[in-house]
Amino acid sequence: MPTTIDRFFAVVQLCQNLATMQNNMRANVQGIQAAKNAGTIPTFAAAQQAVRDLGTAFLQRLDMNAAIVTNFNAEVQAGSAALGISFTDMTNVYTNLRTWATTLSTATITNQTQLDNGVTALLAGVPASMLPF
Repeated sequence: MPTTIDRFFAVVQLCQNLATMQNNMRANVQGIQAAKNAGTIPTFAAAQQAVRDLGTAFLQRLDMNAAIVTNFNAEVQAGSAALGISFTDMTNVYTNLRTWATTLSTATITNQTQLDNGVTALLAGVPASMLPF
């Protein structure tokens, strides 16, 4: 039976994971764009694969968060309420990240415009979190 300590740490960890993923997703797409522009990623096919791999990795991380919420939904909701964190805020961030991770995992990048437009769209769609990392 989860204790109040379990609920506290679960909610804190879930929120930190979501916030970290927001910043990581933003930084990673910019990193792929910069690497392609610098020639470190030599082809658009390689850039496409890097973006798809990134999306798949984020989907896996999001699945881990979802497993906690699915298996302990009442406890997570009680913990978030006790901490003053809106469960709806948590699910909205999760849903947004899942949408973008799915978009990345199936991205088509065959030219610079597609790469640049994809990065711009993600930066507009995934807000930076307050965390410094």
